[in-house]
Amino acid sequence: MRNYGLIFKSFPDHFTVMYDTEFAGTARSREMILQEDITMNFRLNLTDFALYNYTGNLPSAINNAIFYFSNVAEDGSFKKGTLHQEDFVSTKDFIDAAATKDRYFSLPFGHVDLRFHQQLEKNMEIKFAARSVYWQYILLAGHMKDLNAPAIFNKSTRRVFKGPEIVHLPENRTGIAFVSEEPMVLNSEPNRFLQLVENYEAGNDKYKIIMDILPNPDINIISQNFSTENSNGEKNVITIIL
Repeated sequence: MRNYGLIFKSFPDHFTVMYDTEFAGTARSREMILQEDITMNFRLNLTDFALYNYTGNLPSAINNAIFYFSNVAEDGSFKKGTLHQEDFVSTKDFIDAAATKDRYFSLPFGHVDLRFHQQLEKNMEIKFAARSVYWQYILLAGHMKDLNAPAIFNKSTRRVFKGPEIVHLPENRTGIAFVSEEPMVLNSEPNRFLQLVENYEAGNDKYKIIMDILPNPDINIISQNFSTENSNGEKNVITIIL
């Protein structure tokens, strides 16, 4: 980059390439630089090792493959907005690691090729889809099981989880379970809208809040092979004990 008067700067969630407005004694603009026949190459290293746990649309087996992102499409046209083939990163953005054997001594998380052209946008993104699974809360503590008409209530959507339902657990224990009506997003940012309430009655806001913010699934321990439905179409759930 130095040979072209370019400067690379990284940030926690993005990187920026800047340029000298005066280089080799000549004033220049962004448009002038983009006329150069330049393809920049970047190595991507993974620092969030829980990424695969809460990210969707990724294969279960990722050995000997890396992500490959580029602003050039397969037909030679230039992509707009994002560096992947679909709206979000998918299996189409994986390539065999052997394709990079001459570039890297150790296998990176991903590789980016960014080719200059006159219409190159100032911001290009890589978007990963959030993973969605069913959430289940089980009331196990004695005082929790004694609640009158308990419910898991979403104060944002005003909807409740399915339940209560008695479930049988190991060591002859029983609990009261509530399961989300549909898969919910796993995210590095916690969901702060779920509440445990009692004296709940549909259409009546005169309930008592027991827990104002419920704990979320721990994205650091969720298996990346976890699926939202098994082969029989039955729901698999992430379970949180209260």
